[in-house]
Amino acid sequence: MNKISILLIALMVISVGFLSGCNEQNGNNNETTDGNDDDNETNGDNGENNESITVSGDIDKVEVLGYTIMTQYIDENYFLVYGSGFYPECCESIEEDDVVEYRVEVIIRNIAIETLDSVVVIAEFVDIDNNVVAREDGEQRNIPSGMNTQLGISVSSSHVNFWEISGVKFIIDAN
Repeated sequence: MNKISILLIALMVISVGFLSGCNEQNGNNNETTDGNDDDNETNGDNGENNESITVSGDIDKVEVLGYTIMTQYIDENYFLVYGSGFYPECCESIEEDDVVEYRVEVIIRNIAIETLDSVVVIAEFVDIDNNVVAREDGEQRNIPSGMNTQLGISVSSSHVNFWEISGVKFIIDAN
């Protein structure tokens, strides 16, 4: 990996940290809030419309309240360019050798009657035929009963099947 690629990836990671507050509902990305809202739908923004997603695993303990998908990359002038959804209009100039990242921000709620000491959301990125082409784990969290939290999960264009990704499924692992 050459020095420019490493620099671009480092710049992208740092920029995501600074810009991640732009799409958050709960303020701080590590913040846990109480779950007293009436939105029980699992909707997300894929750049074109809101649609339901597939959630499996420990859905009797954790509920996915919503999610957003963002595409981001560093353009030829070393500016961070990002847009909503997989491969949005703002990113039409992306070429296959560019360093690109899809970032999914997911909001979850502990619906169990006890604190969950280990909650992990796994994102399976799928192609147009719903075949899994990439799988990434979110960070492990401790979530008290009735509380919400937001997690970020990313997959980069260095992944062999990145350009085939067109959707995402979530698997909840809660103990």
